[in-house]
Amino acid sequence: MHRALGILLAGVLMGLPTLRAEDAAVSKRFRDLLAEEWEYRLHEAPTFASYLGDKRYNDRWPDVSLAAMARRHEHQQDVLARLDTIERGQLSGQLEDTRPRG
Repeated sequence: MHRALGILLAGVLMGLPTLRAEDAAVSKRFRDLLAEEWEYRLHEAPTFASYLGDKRYNDRWPDVSLAAMARRHEHQQDVLARLDTIERGQLSGQLEDTRPRG
């Protein structure tokens, strides 16, 4: 019994580095998504970017056309789909707290 338990425990412990590497990859994907989304928001809302001190978009106004609204809606749907592929339990503790519960 003890030998079987030891073998099982050894197998689990050998898999931990792989799980941590997978967790790190998932956390990186989440951080990358947040960074991409932040840049997208600044680009789509140039006056907000300017308000925050980011002057890269000072030469334009927000696009409030129906086509732009539809494009942003499609983008939001894509982001939500990408978020759904991220397992909350695989995020590092701090990152897990940034994702809405529910």
